[in-house]
Amino acid sequence: MEKLQNIPPGSVLVTLVSEQTIPNVMLIKQLKAKLQNYLFIYTERTRLHLQWILQATGLQTGNYRIFSMQTFPEGYSAIFNDLQTFVDEKMQLPPHTPFLVNLTGGTKIMSLAVFNYFKQHFDLSYFFYLPFGRNQVNEVYPASSVYPLSIKLSLEEYFTAYGMHIQASGASVPKELSTPEQMMQALKKAKWQLPDNKAVQENADMSEAEKKYLTGEWFELYCMLLIKKSLGLPDKAIACGIKVQNMELSPAERYAANSDNEIDIAFVYENRLYLAECKVLRGKSAATKVHNDAFYRLTTVAQRLGIACRKMVFALVDLSAQRDFVDRKARLLGIDYVADLNDFRKDMQLKSLFKKITG
Repeated sequence: MEKLQNIPPGSVLVTLVSEQTIPNVMLIKQLKAKLQNYLFIYTERTRLHLQWILQATGLQTGNYRIFSMQTFPEGYSAIFNDLQTFVDEKMQLPPHTPFLVNLTGGTKIMSLAVFNYFKQHFDLSYFFYLPFGRNQVNEVYPASSVYPLSIKLSLEEYFTAYGMHIQASGASVPKELSTPEQMMQALKKAKWQLPDNKAVQENADMSEAEKKYLTGEWFELYCMLLIKKSLGLPDKAIACGIKVQNMELSPAERYAANSDNEIDIAFVYENRLYLAECKVLRGKSAATKVHNDAFYRLTTVAQRLGIACRKMVFALVDLSAQRDFVDRKARLLGIDYVADLNDFRKDMQLKSLFKKITG
């Protein structure tokens, strides 16, 4: 990454703000240690997205020179002229200022106007593009190269970039109860016969925390630990029992939201967000609850989290009889994978699974 490693002094990173904020955040974090000057080009529609980008990247006006220019999303000449006036009159930069321009965001007209303006007015202009869902940056002009990114986004940074606040439950194993691994081993010894959750719920000698754990939370923890170990994720990249709330709401309004804004597991792997729902179910309606409840929860939470977000379900339910229907509905709703009881019987290898999902 020679061009991005040897950044000339005084360089300015230009960001076209759009609703897909992660490519913006990724390049800023990659270059943040070497840059002091930033220009953000946004529209009225993406004003809030700019604030989320600044919050996710930790850019503060006192520590960096941050310029922001509002323009119209359409109209080549208007955008071009806005840039000329803003850069000449407000930024007042020398003619040989180096510009690093991230063309990933904005409309097509905006990208074209920004490209032509900086190409015509500043000799030291370099243009980049970050493909969605790829952990790389492409230099598109004046050279043509592809470079891997070295930064790793945390779970909090990813959600913040989309204007979402998260709070993990901090789920743990209640005292004197079996660990998630022990629970899974016991299930195998019982030939995959699930215990009666109704009997647990009606047990007056158990606390609510114990009931919650034994009726399903243990499986969330099991899947989280399995994912964390298989993919080598740090603590800041994964969590379970997560409440997801809109940062545009007041703190009181955030937590008045219902359980549709909760997700069992969320994690960031190679700078891509994954959401997972975990289900421990039995009875005639078990399979139906997987493709109704779990699918609905995933799509509800994921709708604001960018086009690169991946979604999956882990269910201790035998879906063999409904597999074709479940898979068709999953494809329709953008669910990337549904792992059922049969996957766990075969000691599912998550590394190969994730290679398949991310390939």
